Amino acid sequence: MSKTIIAVLFSAMLLLANEWMSCGTWGAIGVLQTDILPLRGEKCRLKLNVRGDQAFQAILYSAANKRIKGLAKLSEGLNHGKSTANAVLPQSLEHGYIRFIGEKYQWEAELEQYMAEVDRWETLQEFNKKQEFLPLGSWCGEGGEEKEIRITIPSGHWKITAKSVLAGKLFVELTTPEGDCLYRDTLFSANTTRTSWGHEKGDFILKIRAGAAPWVVTIEMN
Repeated sequence: MSKTIIAVLFSAMLLLANEWMSCGTWGAIGVLQTDILPLRGEKCRLKLNVRGDQAFQAILYSAANKRIKGLAKLSEGLNHGKSTANAVLPQSLEHGYIRFIGEKYQWEAELEQYMAEVDRWETLQEFNKKQEFLPLGSWCGEGGEEKEIRITIPSGHWKITAKSVLAGKLFVELTTPEGDCLYRDTLFSANTTRTSWGHEKGDFILKIRAGAAPWVVTIEMN
């Protein structure tokens, strides 16, 4: 066998070699949704750090908001700590997002996918694409406020960002009028910023309760 053929075969083997690739990290005290993610792996795993004895779920949805499957489910009453949840990804699902549902304690999650090199490269290119967003609304205060704001989001792809400027309690919740929670979080530390994504347009209710510290909440749409 010639050296050229061997080199070609070796290159092809490298392209097919599967490895784990980190595809995002998130955290909150409550409910958070990810951006739309490329799903090229044959399987995935969630590395979790769920504090306290809270119930916790991670649910995979298609980009069209169809529930696909549960990726992780932890029962209330147990001190969970660090764990790993493994799942097989449907081969027909090219893009999707995850809704994390926690309760009263902090949680963190990292998604890894098991992919060939060519799939890892294409996934990286998608992550590096710049997204353009337009401001829809921004609210701020010096602390001590309690607000309930009804808003209409005309775009099916948007994000909400909450920031606590100084140390103090900031509670933010975004729900549909029917009570479906898309984002719920409590921030305590100074200069803390968290972002959750939305994938459906319509009417929503934004609730904000701020302690004695400045805060900012913004919604931008794609």
